[in-house]
Amino acid sequence: MTTFHSRKSIDRSPLRLAFLLITLAFACFALSPTAQALTPAPDGGYPNGNTAEGDGSLFSLTTGIVNTAVGFNSLRNLSEGGTNTAIGANALFTCDMCYHNTAVGYKSLYYTVAGNNTAVGYVALENNTGVENTAIGAFALQANNNGQSNTATGYSALISNATGSFNTTTGAQTMTSNLTGMNNTATGFAALNSNTSGNNNTAMGVDALPLNTAGSDNTASGTNALFSNTTGLRNTAMGAAALKRNTIARGNTAVGFQALVSATSGNNNTLSEFLHCRTTQRDYSTSGWVLVPAPTLLPAETTFISARRGWQPTRRRPVLAHQRSRRRPLSPAFVGLPPQTRTPYQL
Repeated sequence: MTTFHSRKSIDRSPLRLAFLLITLAFACFALSPTAQALTPAPDGGYPNGNTAEGDGSLFSLTTGIVNTAVGFNSLRNLSEGGTNTAIGANALFTCDMCYHNTAVGYKSLYYTVAGNNTAVGYVALENNTGVENTAIGAFALQANNNGQSNTATGYSALISNATGSFNTTTGAQTMTSNLTGMNNTATGFAALNSNTSGNNNTAMGVDALPLNTAGSDNTASGTNALFSNTTGLRNTAMGAAALKRNTIARGNTAVGFQALVSATSGNNNTLSEFLHCRTTQRDYSTSGWVLVPAPTLLPAETTFISARRGWQPTRRRPVLAHQRSRRRPLSPAFVGLPPQTRTPYQL
């Protein structure tokens, strides 16, 4: 009878088990998060979601959370603040316990200790201590001190603003002289460029209201609209060069290209220029007459409405739309002043 010995098979079973366990361990290690991380591992990560890259960045951090500092001395003095982003040398340098600021550019938001500000550009909002300001462009809102809720977009926009608030500018050199003016809106190169303390002004167009200093409640829409206005109040100019020579007058309304262009100091005047009518034979958009007592000075409380041209389909000749008869072409009519003062002046 033959007897089979199983000693070798019994002796090999523990070795096989050990080999299996080692293989399994290596497999688990290979699937672990640590093993799947980037190689080499990224640096600059710190507790509480903070990231710092650059000498002196986040140098004073203690309990601050979710801050990002990239650049020499960026967010250097931050200790307890949170959710700030500083990119650029000395960006957000002074901020210690502030929150929700974004600074991109050399010395942007350098002195700020407040929150909810955004600065993009060289020294943008450099001296800021106010809140909720937005500056995009080199030197934008650079001198802002306690002003709040300002938006400056463009090179040197609101560069001198100190305590003015709720201003909105779009364009290079818009409102560069503003110090304390509030609630102003400027759109276009050099719009409201000289404004220092005027409030509630709206300027849209290149050089719109560029010389205004302390005038308030003015609206200018169009290139050179209210160009010469300095301290005039409650004027409205819509159209290129409308009320261009007005300086200190108040309460004037001019609508149309060069409307009331020669008026300088008259008050409470209103001029609504005619609209054009293009025909198949001729364009009358540049013709028409209105009444003014003198080209350079208008009396107070005068209203002008210029004649409107229409088109007579059957006769194909221009006529005045406000006239009843359309049997023959009529010359423009003068309206707005008594007969003895009627002086024609072509716009």
